[in-house]
Parts: sequence; C-alpha cells; structure tokens
Amino acid sequence: MAGAVIASRAPWLPTTPWDHDGANFVRALDTFDLARHSPHAPGYPVYIALARLARAFGAPDAAPLAWPSVAGAAAAAATVAWAVARFANRGTALAAGLAYAALPPLWLGDLAPRPDALAAHVLVAAACLLASQALPAAAVLIALALGVRLSVWPAALVLMLALPRAAWGWLAAGVAAWAVPLAALAGGPFELLRQLTSFGAGHFGQWGNTAATAGLRVDQWAGHLADQGGAVCGGLALVAAVVWVRSRQHATPGWWWAAAVAYAIWIVAGQNPDHPRHVWPLLALVGAACLVAVAVAVGRAAPPLLAAAAALAVVQAAPGISQTHRPAPDAALASWLAARPADSLALAGGSEVGVVRLLAPTIRALRVDKPADVAAALAPGGGWPRTALVSVREGQTAPVGWGEVARFPARPALDAPGLGLRVYARPAPAALALAGATGDCR
Repeated sequence: MAGAVIASRAPWLPTTPWDHDGANFVRALDTFDLARHSPHAPGYPVYIALARLARAFGAPDAAPLAWPSVAGAAAAAATVAWAVARFANRGTALAAGLAYAALPPLWLGDLAPRPDALAAHVLVAAACLLASQALPAAAVLIALALGVRLSVWPAALVLMLALPRAAWGWLAAGVAAWAVPLAALAGGPFELLRQLTSFGAGHFGQWGNTAATAGLRVDQWAGHLADQGGAVCGGLALVAAVVWVRSRQHATPGWWWAAAVAYAIWIVAGQNPDHPRHVWPLLALVGAACLVAVAVAVGRAAPPLLAAAAALAVVQAAPGISQTHRPAPDAALASWLAARPADSLALAGGSEVGVVRLLAPTIRALRVDKPADVAAALAPGGGWPRTALVSVREGQTAPVGWGEVARFPARPALDAPGLGLRVYARPAPAALALAGATGDCR
C-alpha cells in the first residue's frame, strides 16, 4: 500500500519552486540561514533535514522539497490502516489507508514543494499511534510535527495532553532532537528567540494578513475548505455521524476531534487566509478520523463506502494533477524573464521577486511594497532602465499608463486564484516612440 501511495505521486513531482517560500526552501538545501530567510523563521528543521536527505539520494530540481511529503503520505496511510486493523479485517484496513491517501488536499499537497502536507501526515500518524497505544512512537511523532511546521502547535498540544506522563520523556527527546541543532544553526538560543520574535511581529502585524490585521475572514476560510477537498471530508463526516448515531462505537477518541477543533480555531485566528494550504492539516485530521470511525463501525461492509470516498476524492484531485506540468505563476514569470536580454532590464514586484532572483539571477529584480515605491525602486535618481517592468497579482491595481505585456494565470486546483500574475511595461518616452514609428531607431 505504501508503494502504491508513492507511485501515485512520483510522476507529478515539482521541478521548480511555487512561491517565495519555496525559493527560500531551495536555498536552505545549500545554506541554512534564518537571518537571510533560508528558510524564514521558525526554520522548519525536520523538513529541511528530510529534503536534504532526498537530494542526497539523487532527487533533482525542486523534487527534494516534495519527497518528504510523499514519504509522509505513505507512512500516514500505513498507520491509518494499522489503526483500523486492530478492530477490522485486513481488507477494510487497506481500504481505509488508501482512502486517506486519496484525499484531495493531501494528494495535491504532496506535490507542493512545501512542508504543509508533511506536517498533516505526521499529525495523523501520531494520532493513529496514540489511539493504538504505541505511546513512545506517538510522542516522538508529535515532537517531530512541531519541527516540520511549528504552526501546527494547537493540534500537537492537544495530542501532547492526551499522552500519559510516562511518555513525556520521549516527547522531550523528540523536541530536543531538532530544537538544539536549530538553536546552534541560528547562532544560539537568544538569537533564535530574536528571530522568532521578529518573524512573529511581522506575521501578526505588518505583512501577515491575519485576524489581528484583517479580521476573522471566516467566509474566505470556508471557501478554502470547499476548494481544497471539503466536499469529500464533509461527506465522510456525515457518514461517520450517521454510523456513530446507529452504532455508538467510539473508534476515534475525543482528543482526536479536540485536536481538529483547536487547529481550526488557530487557522482562523492566526493564519494568513490568502494561503489555502493552511487548511490541509485540519482536513487531514478530520478525514482520517472519519475514515477510522467508519471502517471500525461498519466492518466488512466498509470497503465499498471507503472505495466510493476514494473515487470521489480522485475525481476532485484530478484537475489539479493535470495542471502539475505547468509551472506556478511565479516560476513561469521567472522563466519568461530568463529568456529576455538582461541588459538594462529591471522588474519590480511583490513576493514573486524571490522566485525570480533564484531562477533568473541575471535579472535585476526589486521588491516593492506599494505602487508608489515603483519609481524609487526602478529609477533611483531618475535614471530608468531601457525596459522597466512591474508584476502585480490578479485583482491588484495596475500602474497607470503602463501596458500589459504578459500574463501568467493561476493553475486551477493548485494555486489560489489571486496568485496569478500580470506584467506591465513602462511606456517609452514620446521621442523614442516617435522614432520607432518612423523607423529611425538610431
């Protein structure tokens, strides 16, 4: 089953980073430097270590950033099946594991050069092991989940509290395994604390677009849940509720649902709603809990239900899988720029500049926060380059008088619609335009 999960992902692995965070992760494969955002705080030490291991085994391009999630998907599917096998037959257990692997947010998340899907898989594996009383292994996985992506802390905290105190030593050892090297790489514990504090201030204040600055945005989060596989997980939840009412079997402990609720509250209150990927751990916890509940309660009659859920999941994931051959908008922009003469060309843009600097290093790319900053960035002292370009996200205001020269749309089911890019060029001076019209371009 684990082999089948890996085979379902391997043909679609990424070749380029998808966004500026992905570019930071690529740089971290060579040099780990929190001060230079390679990667940014809190550092993702477990994820970077696993990605470096994947590259050491020969994974090319950006694929090392996806292989940890692929391996995590195989392991989590196996633990879901193992948890079910304690109460049901082998066929039912295998069906539950494969249905988990087919969940759309996880399948598509495994193809992203990011740690979000891996964090979801580690949480699910830890929950399955904890429910099965494999306490040392569960404690270590809870600790490792925090080292993959620290923002899963609310769900991890609930799982920690569900551990017997006898297992807390394993938990402490797991945290120390990544926290001590992270502090050393950051320049010491005080420097690590400074980096975390600085990042937290930016996340919740200046650029994070969280509830602290933009409100709860519950409608936007609801849209993400629907787009990222909420229909499949919602259907599973409905079936699980009906099964529970009829059988009253508690296959999934109460703390499992509490972990999902805690994380749901956190993503609304403390995460950036511009990024749908933040809902992946929530959908993973809910989906896995429902699959285990249905498989255990229904028993031998469960495989048809689980197969139907897997088929529905594959149908929803298929559009995204079909788009994986296309680069993400940021990478497509970088490729387009790399094919143009770099002499006297400059680009001003937002977060996409990080990918441009990585994939098209000869291009002068400048980060600007507001349209009013474009002139100062591209023409310091009034000297404009021969070709001045500005990239803006879909839905953002274009520079007045600048003409659109390229567009890189978001990939359906893989990118949020607002991640598409449009590129505008500064209009030529009147004299140059007149010379071009007459054919005199000396």
